[in-house]
Amino acid sequence: MNWSLYGIIDVKFLGQRNIRDVAYQMILGGATLIQYRDKVSDTRLFYDNAKIVQEVCKEHHIPFIVNDRVDIALALEADGVHIGQRDLPFEIVRKLVPKAMLIGVSISSAAEFDQCPDADYYGIGAIFPTKTKSNATVIGLDLIRSLRLRTFLPLIGIGGIQAQNAAEVIRAGCNGIAVISAILCSENIYESTRTLRRIVDNAGRLK
Repeated sequence: MNWSLYGIIDVKFLGQRNIRDVAYQMILGGATLIQYRDKVSDTRLFYDNAKIVQEVCKEHHIPFIVNDRVDIALALEADGVHIGQRDLPFEIVRKLVPKAMLIGVSISSAAEFDQCPDADYYGIGAIFPTKTKSNATVIGLDLIRSLRLRTFLPLIGIGGIQAQNAAEVIRAGCNGIAVISAILCSENIYESTRTLRRIVDNAGRLK
């Protein structure tokens, strides 16, 4: 699987834009996975929006991940679900979902990694200060470097990643970057996604 550019569609950053078009532009620009993230909508709206994003992903053979909501990931038969430290415990989620469904876990320390060593991938952050989570602890690049020495599992950097610092994250040992505001807060989703993908690909070749 190509983990290079993990695009996250967060409804908080959509504004008046059409969610289907946003998903399409991200994929066209080079996103290799898409996650739907929604901390504000009720269950039905979450489901409806996630289904739209999933449809676009299926059309372009891009893996689709649901953030937090294991129930909706199951209902949609999503490719994966991503959980944080305050969501259902990893071992419970592993029992609930099919073996083929990816489980990603957010971590910010080696101890959190040790608690779920069998995840399919890890979202590590916040690497840099981020607009998405104002209270997020900024951890820098050292955890990436240390975990890369311990595991071959996919590591995805997240938190404050922009065009100017994306290459650092890849060079530190990440398989890819997860991005919200660097794409959704830009005027041109396609171009910002395309720029990030090019940076990640170039940094990967120079490892």
